Amino acid sequence: VIIVDGKAIPDKEEPRLWRYHKPTGQITTTRDVRGRITVFDSLPKDMPRVVSVGRLDYESEGLLLLTNDGELARQLELPSTAWVRRYRVRVYGRPQQKQLDRLNRGVTIDGIKYGTIDIKLDKQGPSNAWLTIGLREGKNREVRKLIESIELKVMRLIRISFGPFQLGNLEAGKIEEGILNVVKRSITLSADEYKKPQEWVGQISQMIENTFACKIECVAATPPIVRKLTDRLDSDVQVSFLAIDLSEVMKKEGLCQ
Repeated sequence: VIIVDGKAIPDKEEPRLWRYHKPTGQITTTRDVRGRITVFDSLPKDMPRVVSVGRLDYESEGLLLLTNDGELARQLELPSTAWVRRYRVRVYGRPQQKQLDRLNRGVTIDGIKYGTIDIKLDKQGPSNAWLTIGLREGKNREVRKLIESIELKVMRLIRISFGPFQLGNLEAGKIEEGILNVVKRSITLSADEYKKPQEWVGQISQMIENTFACKIECVAATPPIVRKLTDRLDSDVQVSFLAIDLSEVMKKEGLCQ
């Protein structure tokens, strides 16, 4: 116990992580000089002090991660973490494939270079269209600036995922504590377990089902392993392989040193 001025300094809290479905009309800051409602004004009263992982602008909605650990927030925000932020975007107009290809390759707008993104047309209506956009950098108002650069207007912008975390069916204005082990989890498979894929595939599938609409990430996986995993999952569950430690198996199979 550390005592300062006769008072014990409490132990540091364990890091915690929440998913919040930010509605439009809230600003991601602790206070606003214009008196607008902030994300933090809208949280349950029994919530500990939290900070956001990145931001969503006033008119945007969707998944916002919150944590009680500032260092964790900074780590998850770093471009080097390489987590994809994915958005559903309704635009006014009729986007052309050559315009989307241009954004895919990366563009420079007002002297600021924007990297490559993943953008696809999901649905075209008479006067507007739905796009899905995935990016890793998360510069200020990046999606809106990219869309404006091809002379279209954003009508609605929803973040549907941040790295392994999904918005899922979380209702607007609702918050749900996440399982931090989705970030940290490491499953080591022995050679014997590798020979019995029906057992560990079931284990991983159950883990995904028990985790709130999250993707599981792992560091290495052979194509057969990927197929076995995805065959067991519902088609609408996306899996990125960055967190299952298969190093021993890979070495045994001669796939790495």
